[in-house]
Amino acid sequence: MWSTLQALIEHANLRVPARLDAILSLLITTPNMHKVHHSRAAPSTDTKYGTIFSLFDRLFATMTASKHGLDVAYGLDGFDRPSSQTTRALLAAPFSITHQNM
Repeated sequence: MWSTLQALIEHANLRVPARLDAILSLLITTPNMHKVHHSRAAPSTDTKYGTIFSLFDRLFATMTASKHGLDVAYGLDGFDRPSSQTTRALLAAPFSITHQNM
């Protein structure tokens, strides 16, 4: 249950004051810390593997400071068109030739 609650908090569009975020991220994964994981930049997506505690990301050097989550460009290149953002297009994307060649 804790993991599910943490996932909801991580993915919520919450604005946590920077000082509080820095303190909390010493122990747990905060929304800003997790946002980096959804970045368009490949080096950023290869970080933030811990679900609840930030300790494991610190231990295995996959930690990215939460301050880097303040201005993340989300999504995948090539999927910005409104026609790519419909429910149908999003469900079909993993099976499309265009997606597989990216």
